[in-house]
Amino acid sequence: MDRIRRADRDVYLAVEQGTLKALFVETYTSRRGDRKYRITIVAVAGRRLVTQHTRDTLEHPQYDVQSIKLPGRGIMKWLSG
Repeated sequence: MDRIRRADRDVYLAVEQGTLKALFVETYTSRRGDRKYRITIVAVAGRRLVTQHTRDTLEHPQYDVQSIKLPGRGIMKWLSG
């Protein structure tokens, strides 16, 4: 939940197999200097946590619609309401 609440993360929407998903993304630099993403994914329809993981890109081959950045205002209220 911290990644969802934090002000320094970005919020993206993506569609996977017809399901709208919100991606809460924290960008960081690895020890080698590579750019990485810590991602928390929430299914929008059910408002449930799907997964948390780290990957090298935001794009994913299973997404029907790739990640689109959105303003993150009001997200915590939406999840708890």
